[in-house]
Amino acid sequence: MKNAQCCIKCNQGKIFHAHDVLDRGEGNAGLPMAIGRSGVIHAHDFGTLEAYICMSCGYTEFYVQNPRELEDVQPDTGGIGLGEVRKGGPCA
Repeated sequence: MKNAQCCIKCNQGKIFHAHDVLDRGEGNAGLPMAIGRSGVIHAHDFGTLEAYICMSCGYTEFYVQNPRELEDVQPDTGGIGLGEVRKGGPCA
């Protein structure tokens, strides 16, 4: 739905874009939902998510706002269930 005008599930055209998706942290503080966070004192979120929601059926798609920042992620940066960049050719 990010690049489409209609929902891929119900074909309706009213799409809500949530640029920032929030999670709740300690003390109920709103934190950006992200793939991971590096550091403790000067924490930096990487893989921050945005969402596209169909206003008719509720179908939701999440996208990483800046996918390129994941290229520099190291396994020891504290991301829970952090994956790896798979090197491959072009997809058909």
